[in-house]
Amino acid sequence: MLRSMTGFGRCRETVEGWDVTAEIKSVNNRFFDCSVKLPRSFSFLEEKIKPYLQTKNISRGKVDVFISIDVIDTPDVKIDVDEGYAAAYISALRQLGDKFGLRDDISIMSIARNSDVFVIKKSEEDTEKDWRDLAVVLDEAIEKFIAAREREGQNICTDLKAKVE
Repeated sequence: MLRSMTGFGRCRETVEGWDVTAEIKSVNNRFFDCSVKLPRSFSFLEEKIKPYLQTKNISRGKVDVFISIDVIDTPDVKIDVDEGYAAAYISALRQLGDKFGLRDDISIMSIARNSDVFVIKKSEEDTEKDWRDLAVVLDEAIEKFIAAREREGQNICTDLKAKVE
């Protein structure tokens, strides 16, 4: 089966107290060039995603993976504030206000909208469980992504045959 290097797949599910959205898109590229975007508190999962895609026979194309995770339920999780990041964020907001003459309406809730201000601390064994939970959603996005590549490949094949005739 001919597969295009262009494709898109998306899945959104609630898994183990998380609302997870996984999107995969790709365009033509001679090699496998993969970039992964995750919430900062889940960046430890990034190193698993690229090799996982390769085990699913995704070996060419410029592949972008976007994963958003909203934590709905957090049993046995400790959340701390990244004070250095928060201070830099507040400073940047104040600079923005000063430069453009904006009123200062910085509040706890406006800061809390930036999830990178918070650090989620988990035990080491939880990271493997987190990966398994994410992989459930990622697998469905991969299936849709591969199906889109196959449909596009079929369209290319049909077009090529028509041009040859």
